[in-house]
Amino acid sequence: MMDVKLITTCAVMHVAGPDRDERGRVCIGHCPACHQAVYDTDDPVWVCPTDLDERNPHHADSDITEAMRKAAGCYSNCASEFGRFGSCPDEDMPLHGECYESKILMY
Repeated sequence: MMDVKLITTCAVMHVAGPDRDERGRVCIGHCPACHQAVYDTDDPVWVCPTDLDERNPHHADSDITEAMRKAAGCYSNCASEFGRFGSCPDEDMPLHGECYESKILMY
């Protein structure tokens, strides 16, 4: 069972947790692109905060360098993609499927 988490980032307040809302949806987190609640029905795409644009307020720094990405043939900044670094210390965020495909959003 998921713990309930009050999300206040970007001046948007919603609760992520196991309870369904009046429409039968469960809030699973906060979209780092549009800064709105993401529900289990929103076709979420999970993203590591290290892979977000540096201008995004949810961005997390990474120790992965461009040379490391090229050598591995991987274009992520997430440490978990590079086996020798272990798991990523940052929790993945759910991005709306629509936001992931959007050409309008800056980040």
